[in-house]
Amino acid sequence: RVQILSKINSEKDDLVEWLNTLSKNGKEKNIVAKEGFQIFRGKLALKKMVEMLDNTSNNILISGKASFFEEAFESGVVNAYKKSIKKGINTKGILNVQSSDLKIVKTFPNGKSTERRHSDKGYSWILIVDDEEIIFSSAPKALPDEEFIYTGNKNFISNYVKTFDMLWNDSIPIEDRIQELEKILENEKSPLPTP
Repeated sequence: RVQILSKINSEKDDLVEWLNTLSKNGKEKNIVAKEGFQIFRGKLALKKMVEMLDNTSNNILISGKASFFEEAFESGVVNAYKKSIKKGINTKGILNVQSSDLKIVKTFPNGKSTERRHSDKGYSWILIVDDEEIIFSSAPKALPDEEFIYTGNKNFISNYVKTFDMLWNDSIPIEDRIQELEKILENEKSPLPTP
């Protein structure tokens, strides 16, 4: 028994040493952590979005209500998004644009590798970077304290990417939506002709 316990003890030391190398290296540890789900609230969710955008290298998918960008401007999300565009990252955005959003949408960053569309079906906020990380919420805003779910689970993300693609195919160019809303606003301002 003493020999068995001694052997187990030495194996335990080897296991602890191996686990320590994982935590020092970080790579394997991060992969394990990314596969799970984390909840971020309010400002912490916005901070996580900035971190994700800063670390992106290939593509960005965004969906949600355009009114979210008022918060995004104040929190640095839009600045991080602009940096990604300057780096040449391919971006696709599906925004639900209403009349009250016209001003903010016109200031929304655009670039050569950026595509933007409108869909009335876009409601909750979704950000997917490099098809490897996602943060999303059932709410259209982050503040004051909405909950967002974050994961790096590839199987989960692939389903959201497919949903995004379906929504993309069922949307219209954002420029068309802007023109449509501007015509509606113009007609509302014009007085009706008297008979």
